[in-house]
Amino acid sequence: MNIRFLNIPRPVYITLMFGFSFNSVVAHHGFTNHFDPNQESSIEGTVTQYEFRNPHVLIYIDVTNQNGEIERWLIESAAVTTFYREGGLSHDSLKPGDFIKVRGHPSRHGEPEMRLNWILFPNGYEMQRGSPVLEVPFL
Repeated sequence: MNIRFLNIPRPVYITLMFGFSFNSVVAHHGFTNHFDPNQESSIEGTVTQYEFRNPHVLIYIDVTNQNGEIERWLIESAAVTTFYREGGLSHDSLKPGDFIKVRGHPSRHGEPEMRLNWILFPNGYEMQRGSPVLEVPFL
């Protein structure tokens, strides 16, 4: 690309391009922009969809709210490799109809979304971010 017509020295151009791209990376990976790290909540519900894919594993669950209405929640976890490494979990660890309990950081914007910290699977396995799978009775 010929940047001479802009009269911008190459080092300045490179610095500007790095700066613009850095903002995109920070915006995506800064989970505190969307989730509140100072709050933690727990919900339980029925899995409707499970996406074992990068950049984040996604779990959709139907939760009955305080008014008795069904809300669809999006639970966002880490990357596939982290989900597998921390819990030995795979693409078939959950399926629609499974009842699970989760705990995590809720959305800052009041949306029915959560950043996953802990999950209790129907088979009694428990996974917490940063620790291996533990077997516990399903409550």
